[in-house]
Amino acid sequence: MAKPGYRKLDQEEQKKIQEQISDHFREMVLDTLISRLNEEQRQEISGSLEQGSEVVEAKITELASGVPGFLEDVEERLRNEAELFKSLDDSS
Repeated sequence: MAKPGYRKLDQEEQKKIQEQISDHFREMVLDTLISRLNEEQRQEISGSLEQGSEVVEAKITELASGVPGFLEDVEERLRNEAELFKSLDDSS
């Protein structure tokens, strides 16, 4: 985001890009978690969806804290994503 092309965008466009990147990483973390959960745990998340975002976030946090190796998986995916972003940056 330090590229001159990004800095030339107006604040609204910059904010939109930042939100898209943030959403991407949020989805990546959630996908990583869901892939590590069993069916019962997935059902717990599904059951909390009707109770509002705060309940869903609390349930996700609770389940994530009990998944062995989850943090390491997320860190690995973040490293891979950072490399991908870096390669995109290098090619421009």
